[in-house]
Amino acid sequence: MERFPTTFFFLRQLILDGQWDDVLEFVQPLEGIENFDSKQFHYIVIKHKYIELLCIRSETGIFQNVDVAVEEVVKSLADLEKYCPSKEDYNNLCLLVTLPRLSDHFDYRNWNPSNARVNCFKAVYPLVEKFLPLDKKQNHIQLKATG
Repeated sequence: MERFPTTFFFLRQLILDGQWDDVLEFVQPLEGIENFDSKQFHYIVIKHKYIELLCIRSETGIFQNVDVAVEEVVKSLADLEKYCPSKEDYNNLCLLVTLPRLSDHFDYRNWNPSNARVNCFKAVYPLVEKFLPLDKKQNHIQLKATG
């Protein structure tokens, strides 16, 4: 098993818990760093949030609070428009709204939130790994080993 610093465990847990807004807030300090691909990070996270909202909609048939759910889907789509790598990608994501069930789409026939959240972390990890700090203990050990 790969050993992650505490900051990575925290980020991983936010993703595994589906706390999408907190994930974006957590990496906000990295957005000022030139080499950090903020656009790609946002795209991956918001796409997962959006697809999960669609999955919940299709699984339950109707949201508990329809107004909030529709608002979240619309907000996610608006955010995705800013971060999608292409107009075609955005249009394909928009088409998912028209499906009665997310699993009706070939790409999402076996999709489930648990596996998708793990895959989300795997996708964003390379984007943040060189920017998040090591734990003080690990940093101290690393300094002792090099010095």
